[in-house]
Amino acid sequence: MADQSPEKVGLGTWAKVSGTLPDGEQFEDVFHFVPNGDVELVNNKISLESPLGRVLTGTTAGDEVTLSSEKGPVALTVLEVGAG
Repeated sequence: MADQSPEKVGLGTWAKVSGTLPDGEQFEDVFHFVPNGDVELVNNKISLESPLGRVLTGTTAGDEVTLSSEKGPVALTVLEVGAG
């Protein structure tokens, strides 16, 4: 079994996530979890209090979650989590 980070998504971590949008489009992106005052959406720096942050808080690599959006559910898989 490959070594995986024991990190959980929380303040000061980042998560590499893949997902499928309601229209079937697939994506992969990295999000950084920062304090509310440091949010920069264009740089994927988001708050744990955002809808995506709330859904990902406490997850680890391999977890699957669903984010509710105006256009329908977004299926997400956490690929990696790290500190910093």
